[in-house]
Amino acid sequence: MYIYIDKTKSDLLKASSKLLYKGFKTKKQTPPTAKRKLKDKYPEDIEDWKNIYSLPFTVTLETKIREFQYKLLSGIIFTKESLFRFKMIESPMCTFCLKEVEYLEHLLFYCDATKDFWRAFSSWLSNQNVSLDNLRFENTLLVFNNNEDFIILNYLILLGKFFLFINVN
Repeated sequence: MYIYIDKTKSDLLKASSKLLYKGFKTKKQTPPTAKRKLKDKYPEDIEDWKNIYSLPFTVTLETKIREFQYKLLSGIIFTKESLFRFKMIESPMCTFCLKEVEYLEHLLFYCDATKDFWRAFSSWLSNQNVSLDNLRFENTLLVFNNNEDFIILNYLILLGKFFLFINVN
């Protein structure tokens, strides 16, 4: 008995699991919903998503910091505002200033206490001869790309965000 197998079936029989996974991945890939929200919120700051998502792997080996940045980009960092919405805490007010609702942007950048932190951070960097021009929430959240000290600067920014977050919780 002769069984006819056409070329595509024979190629499929020779395919490795890695090759099959790659094929499925390209067909099934959908962007995360947080990515769309960030793109809508900061359209002029987002150019290279691959660079944004690979940044923690480029600048650090510390898994906690990598995980933190991933959660930050995915929108799954819980602040007092979100915990209050889930009725898990009594008040949504900021841990540091107690004046405003603690949402992510406020906690990591706009709170008076965190502004002081970033001012001191910028001052320390300038004493180390590292210029930090135009520090905004968008480029601390995503990638601070316009500097010759790219790796160390982004590592320190990641570390700063992580420090602020863990000192709240």
